[in-house]
Amino acid sequence: MGKNIKQLLILAVMYCVIFIGAYLFIPENNEATLVVNVSDNQVNMEDYVVRVVSSEMPASFEMEALKAQCVAVRSYAIAHDLNVDTTTNTQVYKSEEELHELWGAEYDYYLNRIKKAAEETNNLVMYHNNEVISAYYFAASNGTTSVSEEYFSESLPYLKSVSSSLEMEDYGSAIVTTSFTNESLRNLLNIKGNISLSIVSRYDTNRVKEIKVNNIVYTGKEFRELLGLRSSDFKIKKTSTGYDITTIGYGHGVGMSQYGANGLAKKGYTYQEILEYYYKDIMIKEYE
Repeated sequence: MGKNIKQLLILAVMYCVIFIGAYLFIPENNEATLVVNVSDNQVNMEDYVVRVVSSEMPASFEMEALKAQCVAVRSYAIAHDLNVDTTTNTQVYKSEEELHELWGAEYDYYLNRIKKAAEETNNLVMYHNNEVISAYYFAASNGTTSVSEEYFSESLPYLKSVSSSLEMEDYGSAIVTTSFTNESLRNLLNIKGNISLSIVSRYDTNRVKEIKVNNIVYTGKEFRELLGLRSSDFKIKKTSTGYDITTIGYGHGVGMSQYGANGLAKKGYTYQEILEYYYKDIMIKEYE
């Protein structure tokens, strides 16, 4: 009997060791432990998602659009090795004070809406060929989205051009004209003398591919960034003092249009359907 008790005690200790060891060495890639490095600050993934969605998308948007944004934010962070900053270089991450200033008395209401969207999509990301996708998104399209190679250096098969025109109905600033004097253009483009602008070519999505500034040819992306334009789909008109530049849409145009997503949500699309519309051949599932 004493021998049997001793054997049982040994087995019990072995099971405890195995159980504790398994617990201690569970890979930390689940929703409870996943951490994002935000400009050298460690932030729990779901807290990060709430803060970024609060910063990147109007909190008054439809709930299904907010959910789609949550999945996109989570996917983007993971695809970029959980190492991001707080700017548009990766994903905007405003401070609590900035959000208080943005929302004022409605802070709690809007924050709870976004928390609800995050909770109802908890740990969900988008996969393509068993890899989490780099889920680019932007504010508003010019009527169609871009393929990734039009604006970024890499060609990504899930980032195709799709029709996206609903934002033209809801987004009051879809078309904006900005006036530039010759002097301001000289400063922005770092050139001297007279200024001559002429669009050389466009992509099929109507965004500018190349523009000639005097004898220098810039890509539409380069020109947009130098002048701080809202979009690379633009028209130019010479004036007596410089040029008027009219942009259509807001953002790089690759991936999900946020105002387009909201338009689809108003038409009854679920967040899964919104994501599958803007990102092709994807699977939405929990991060493994």
